[in-house]
Amino acid sequence: MTFLLKRVLAAATLSLVLSACSGLKILDLTVPRDARVVRDIADGDNPREMLDVFIPKDAAPAVKRSVVLFFYGGSWTSGSRGEYRFAGEALAKLGFIAVVADYRLYPEVKFPV
Repeated sequence: MTFLLKRVLAAATLSLVLSACSGLKILDLTVPRDARVVRDIADGDNPREMLDVFIPKDAAPAVKRSVVLFFYGGSWTSGSRGEYRFAGEALAKLGFIAVVADYRLYPEVKFPV
């Protein structure tokens, strides 16, 4: 098989794979999984009030670290913290403790509650 044919086949395969993925899934594929993750921490009585915490692998207990609380978008009507693992992993890679939180959605909750 020629070099050009291999490149065309590789590009076609990649485009098929990426067309089946959402933008979030593509981002998720680009970030290495090397944080220590504590999942499904309850932050309230509602089943959606849950957190995932991403801790740098090299984090020693005595080292103070900044914490970043990440709330994803979704117009308060959609989304899930599981779709944003890439954000927690990327922040942990930078040395932060990252907290990715779910929250109650509309219409279950309305402003200003």
